[in-house]
Amino acid sequence: MQDTEAQWIADTYGTPFFFSARSFDPATFPVVELSTVFRQQGDDNLVSLLNAVREGELLEEARAELNTRTDPDFHPPNEEFWLTLATTNRIVTARNRQFLELLPGPIHHFEALVTGETDGFEFPTEISLALAVGAQIMMLNNDQGGRWVNGTLGKILTIDIGENGPRIRVELSDGRKEWVEKHRWDVTRPVVEGGSLRHEIIGSFTQFPIKLAWAITIHKSQGQTLDRVIVDLTGGTFANGQLYVALSRCTSLSGLVLKRDVLPRDLKTDIRVRRYLATGKTSSAPRGEAYLSILTVGTNGDRSKPRPVEIAVVTDDGEETTTIINPTSDLYQAGTEYGIKTRDVQLAPLLREAWPALGSVLAGRIPVGPDIDRHLADIDFELKRNGIVEPIPLGLDLPLDLLTLEEKTRLNAPSALERARTIKDASTRLGASGQSLPGTGTAFREIVGGQGFLLARTTGPQGTTLPTGFVVGGNLNTDADPAEVLAGLLRGAWDRVTQHDREVVDRIRAAEQHFGVAIIPDDFEEAAEVDIDLTLTPGTRICFSGTVIHPTGGEMTKEELHAIAESRGLVPQQNLTKTRTDVLIVAEAGSQSSKAKKAATWNKPVFTAEQFLDWAG
Repeated sequence: MQDTEAQWIADTYGTPFFFSARSFDPATFPVVELSTVFRQQGDDNLVSLLNAVREGELLEEARAELNTRTDPDFHPPNEEFWLTLATTNRIVTARNRQFLELLPGPIHHFEALVTGETDGFEFPTEISLALAVGAQIMMLNNDQGGRWVNGTLGKILTIDIGENGPRIRVELSDGRKEWVEKHRWDVTRPVVEGGSLRHEIIGSFTQFPIKLAWAITIHKSQGQTLDRVIVDLTGGTFANGQLYVALSRCTSLSGLVLKRDVLPRDLKTDIRVRRYLATGKTSSAPRGEAYLSILTVGTNGDRSKPRPVEIAVVTDDGEETTTIINPTSDLYQAGTEYGIKTRDVQLAPLLREAWPALGSVLAGRIPVGPDIDRHLADIDFELKRNGIVEPIPLGLDLPLDLLTLEEKTRLNAPSALERARTIKDASTRLGASGQSLPGTGTAFREIVGGQGFLLARTTGPQGTTLPTGFVVGGNLNTDADPAEVLAGLLRGAWDRVTQHDREVVDRIRAAEQHFGVAIIPDDFEEAAEVDIDLTLTPGTRICFSGTVIHPTGGEMTKEELHAIAESRGLVPQQNLTKTRTDVLIVAEAGSQSSKAKKAATWNKPVFTAEQFLDWAG
């Protein structure tokens, strides 16, 4: 779904689901609940687990039981049909190519015949189809003779390159052996003639109705019933119900293997669907409340407002999301007030890059928090500063005079997530006592546009370790590969970094390896480490950038830093210039100051204040 289409649907219908259609009348289309489960018949335990996954309520004990099926090193026996279900086409393609190349025989390539107009037609298999004897495959058509149906699994026994064209003999999953020839798919378009509708053939695609099937996407697995399933959640789920679709393909718990544990964040459900199934009503009421905390840096001015540096959202049904935001300015205030280091911000998204991913959590919810409308105004200003116009709702204000002393203390925590949790706890307490928040709140729009990513801070107050990792979200349709979406966004973050030092490179390399994508440019060469002792010699012209904090003496003035430099024979400079400055000293590694950016452009050596003070003794 394109962003323009998503916005039109949101404005016209409210939600993208059938029950929001104007022609849908619940009285005409009553809800009928089917009570007998056939696919998992005989495995009541798996049925119970699947129901919990579908509802997004897989509690700790049930999740632990499901995760007993985790075996990251599992390799299926060659004589058995095991199908891996993965979240993205990229993972599927890599897995199938890996298994194909392990086969002992030669790999044959079969080229498709494409005729006419095929724009907008999704080819059912590859134009250049690579196959080999022993390959596990899936049939892609309903055979006219009834020998197989779309989705039947099999293995290739023989590849016959004959005078009348190639044929392939396959053993189907039920043991039958059949010859397969190429199949033609017609590409049609609707045409109205004489008041009736017909489909005109405008093109065709001819190829073997086969695709490699050691692995397929979860999306393509819908409708399958499988005895042996491997579920690979590498990179995480990105669509509502995706985990349920994958797990529910399997007929029994004993035939299920997980490549990694199911995590709480994998349990994505849409509360609008749950509400409809529970009540049969198509209410356009808000999905609930979003307890929103926004940490900012900077001050109000004629042309500026405080910029977000960390945002956290906690929903009334327990979902928690937090991300650092790169304010593209120096971070002295963020460090002193919130413990957010420049290192945390280097690869973090800009607000316009994070907003689509946050929108997935905020969608249809009313924002709640102290002075919430001011914070939303800051968000609105920053989005528009980045060229993004987003409908901003009215929030429900949480008055400070209604909070307990403990809640007020927690609202000053240096973590946005802790503040958001406090807002939820206080709102819940007030609601339980019958006290409603003043005002009338409105909800964020239901349908999210664009694609974005989030990144939690790596260090917290007093150096405590916090959860970390890149998360992609937003308008991720079935054709979107979240790993490639994230890679594209991280390439932008990489370009913003002024110093590609070892920590930045290692972090991006880890993301590349985990998600199987390329982010760092091919021509990148990591700079050799510069020896400070060999660089800072008498007469070296040195410039300082940022507010330097001495490990024991507090904030240092420029005069103090210049005095230390002069005592070691260096020549301090007030300003950084290309011809009159040799070295830059920054307050923190990864500084985003204008001086740091110029130093990077001019290839000037850059050291941190900590390195300088250690060198100066």
